[in-house]
Parts: sequence; C-alpha cells; structure tokens
Amino acid sequence: MDKEKALSQLREFNKAWYRIAQCYDDEIFLSTEGRVLYYMIEQESMGEEATQKGLCEVWMMNKKTIHSAVKRMEKMGYIIRIDSATDKRKKLLILTDRGRELAKEAIVP
Repeated sequence: MDKEKALSQLREFNKAWYRIAQCYDDEIFLSTEGRVLYYMIEQESMGEEATQKGLCEVWMMNKKTIHSAVKRMEKMGYIIRIDSATDKRKKLLILTDRGRELAKEAIVP
C-alpha cells in the first residue's frame, strides 16, 4: 500500500470515528496519546517514519496538542524522539519497549 493511499484511509477512518463518537459519550473518543500510538503502529507496519507532522496531518489535530501528547509520552518512557538522518529539522518518533507493551495492551488485538 502506498503512503498516500494509507494516509487517505487513516483520514477517512478519523472522520468516521468522529461521526460515530458524536452519537455516544465523549468517553469513547480515543485519547491524543492513543492516537499517537495508533499512528506509530500503522507507520511502523508500513515501513514508514513516524513524525509529529505526520500525526498532525493524519489526525487533523494542531501542532501544540500533538507536541504536548508526544512530550508527555516521552516523559513516561513510551516513545523517544530522534533527529532524522536525512533532515535534521525533522524529529522521528520511536516506540520504546515500554511503548510497545502499552500498545499491545491498549490498541493491538
């Protein structure tokens, strides 16, 4: 599956999720941290890099919200941020072993 098709499908999923969630309590919304994990798992499964910019695009959320969630998750030891080898301005998001365990428990069936 190519990157544009995958992004398109994730955007459609996000739109559908919001439509469904509007019918129920706000409690069923996936947390920002959950969205970070979901995105990272999807990117990893496609062999793609996970970035904060990518998170903003896929989940249609602002930079500040994503940055705050990433910072919290990094502080908790779920992810690390590293410089891209090809573009030093870009930070790559990497799941730690602790983050993978959380993903298995919370997201991956």
